This record gives sequence, structure tokens and C-alpha cells, in this order.
Amino acid sequence: MDSEQLLRMIEYLKDQKSKIRSIVIIRNGYMVLNANFYPYREDLVHTLQSTSKSVLSALIGIAVKEGKITDIQNKVLPYFPDKSIDNMDPLKQEITIQNLLTMTAGFDWRESTVPYGQTGNSYTEATQAADPVLFALNRPMQEKPGSIFNYNTGATDILSAMEIKSFLKNGLWNPRGLT
Repeated sequence: MDSEQLLRMIEYLKDQKSKIRSIVIIRNGYMVLNANFYPYREDLVHTLQSTSKSVLSALIGIAVKEGKITDIQNKVLPYFPDKSIDNMDPLKQEITIQNLLTMTAGFDWRESTVPYGQTGNSYTEATQAADPVLFALNRPMQEKPGSIFNYNTGATDILSAMEIKSFLKNGLWNPRGLT
């Protein structure tokens, strides 16, 4: 990698007052750039919303290609036998991985219709919950899974938890990092 080019990119982003918060570039398994732009820091936690959705969808695609997920039509609830899920009904039992990926799970989820930070915004409420994944799973059903698109970060949280459970089960991840 041309470090002069990377430096010019960072200077350009600063000059343009870009809204980019950080950049990480990994090449051949090595981190070659880790830049954070003020006021953001590496230790400052902040949400990624749609970025997480895109990356997680790509990872699930890889898992399907490698046979780690056999079918995106698999039902979701069996991945959570350890959770006591509220508002259980036949519709909730039909939610598939594909429904979560396409944000057609059918949950009563108000993220794009109520401003972030306000009471009633499901995402805001999930971030304040002790268990955001359980918060999402506990939502009552509003539509039949697969029928209506509804922007839903909770669906991404559920998929993320499923992926972590899969990594733990297959010995691919431990609390200290990738093995």
C-alpha cells in the first residue's frame, strides 16, 4: 500500500470536513490504517445502523456459500432456546433468516416512523433495554412475515446474536477474540 496515498486521502477528508468518523483498512490480514476523526476515538462506542446491516448480510451470504447456514428459510426462534420470548404466536414462529435479512419479519417496530431519541421509537427503546435482542424478539407481530418491508435495526441485532451463537457453537470465537 502506498502510505503517501493514504495520507493524502486522510488530509483530503479533513479538508472537506467529511462526516466520516473512522477508517480501517486491512490488507492481507494486516491492519494498514486505523484513523479516527475528531471528536471520535477508537474507544468511543457509537452505532453503525445500516453499515451493520450490509456487513452482516454479506457475512451471512458467505456462511451460506460455505454451508455453515444451510438455508435462509430456517426459522429464527430455534436459535434462541435459552430466551423466554413474549408475545408468542404462530406468526412469530414463522420468522425466517430471510425475513430478518429483508426486514420483512413482521414485528411491530417503529423506527422510521418515530424520530430517533423519542419515546415510541423502537430502536431508541432497544438501546435502553438490558437485552436489546430479547427486546426485539419480544415485539408483538404486526404483519405476516415476508409481507411488508419495515426498517428494523432489531432484525439486525437478532441476526448478529444468531451469528455469535453459531461462532461459539463451532468454536470459532471466544470472548478474547477470533481463534
